[in-house]
Amino acid sequence: MSRKLTLLAGFAMYLATLLGACGADDDDGSVGQSGSSGISGSDVGGFQTMAGATARGGAAGQAGSDCDEGDAITVSATWKLLEKSGNGPSPRFSVSVAPLKEQLLLFGGGTFLTGGSNETWFYDLTGDARWSLGSSTDSPPARGAQALVGIDDERAFLFGGQGLELYDDTWLWDGTTWQNACEDTACGEPPAARAGHALVLLDQAASRVVMMGGQDAQGVVGDTWSWSEQDGWRQICSSECDEGTGGVGNGAGGASSTEASSGAGGATGKCCGFGARFDHAAAADPETGQLLMHGGHDGNQELASLWSLKGDRWRELTSDGEQPSARSGHAMAFHAAAKLFVLYGGTRDGQAVTDELWAYAPDVQRWYAVRVDGEKPPTRGFGGFVYDRARQQLLMFGGSAQGTYGDLWSLQVARHVGRSACDGAAGAGGGPGGAPNGGMPGAGAPGGGTPGGVEDPCVVLGQCCSRLTSTQDRILCQNAANGRDPDTCTGLADYCQ
Repeated sequence: MSRKLTLLAGFAMYLATLLGACGADDDDGSVGQSGSSGISGSDVGGFQTMAGATARGGAAGQAGSDCDEGDAITVSATWKLLEKSGNGPSPRFSVSVAPLKEQLLLFGGGTFLTGGSNETWFYDLTGDARWSLGSSTDSPPARGAQALVGIDDERAFLFGGQGLELYDDTWLWDGTTWQNACEDTACGEPPAARAGHALVLLDQAASRVVMMGGQDAQGVVGDTWSWSEQDGWRQICSSECDEGTGGVGNGAGGASSTEASSGAGGATGKCCGFGARFDHAAAADPETGQLLMHGGHDGNQELASLWSLKGDRWRELTSDGEQPSARSGHAMAFHAAAKLFVLYGGTRDGQAVTDELWAYAPDVQRWYAVRVDGEKPPTRGFGGFVYDRARQQLLMFGGSAQGTYGDLWSLQVARHVGRSACDGAAGAGGGPGGAPNGGMPGAGAPGGGTPGGVEDPCVVLGQCCSRLTSTQDRILCQNAANGRDPDTCTGLADYCQ
């Protein structure tokens, strides 16, 4: 291995250690598409979060009026075909996948006409890449449009779906077999049977998941529920939005003009306010605890709105610039290394939208169209799409457009930080805990400061990373730049020329 690549890998390991100290590792109580609630300002892994306070570095100087840090960000991605159709599960859509420690778990999928599948498949992610079919003994009934999420390295949680009927059953994969999670334990009153809902993990320590929306026997719903091993099912908020029953906040955090503001905590029966929908996409940032939900179908048309859940309260987010069109049947996952919510595919008016990729950067509250290098999967919706934290990659299986797919793809994503109007406009922060007024977020060194006009070493490194010819080197380099640690960036930039 070259000295440059060795150093790249070494700094990547250092960055992983740095992020682990800030709560990115599995033992912090959140993994994968999860996280505890909160959008408060904090310096996570060197990034400034939404509220704008920094834990390292003091108050930054005032930058010019045209300074927008989001202008310096671009996102690129590379797809890789891992398995063609026919080498594992049959082609299917409305399928669910969940990343475990060494395997990708796949369950169900198919068509509503056939009642879907009850097959459980595993794809080895350790290098001995191949599919294997699990035992059907004690499997949930055949279905599609269910929701599945990994709750730790060995287990996964499944709820609902559409087969010969709509299901309201709750299942756990325990690493060996499926178990009905509410058969022998008190789970409380479960949500109504449904399909086309979304499910994310918010707290690994408590095995707490959050479910929202879908279609039940009465129609489209807009409620939100949580489940944990200790408490069972609990309704966070409902579709009923009568005046005074609760509500949502707007993008600035205040009360919406159409719903009353809910109090902190969002007691059972409060109005969710985001509007009933199904076939929407949702994911969570494990570091900030922000859960995002995008799009879906309300029974009449596709939607394009973006919503955030903090604690038990939903609010709609708005952003300037380009953003994904209205769609349903798309997929979203949080890429922890790049600190991006990545959205793929979907349908509109029954037709596949495009093969486009979008990324939402929560620290600057902006969408970015992702530049894709090399080959792409065929356009599709209703595929399984998840983040594999251990290997810092996204995985996608199946889906449908003009036909149904049974292929498996990996996706590498890199976030690039170039120069913007903010660079050199003002000095970076000094002492710890200061609130920035401009300049580079999170760039201030502890107890010190960077004089105005001096280049940020992480910006320099980000520019250099884009010139590396090796995809793996480029991704490792860019992830190090995204860590925003000045010493790491300075040391690595010397070997990136």
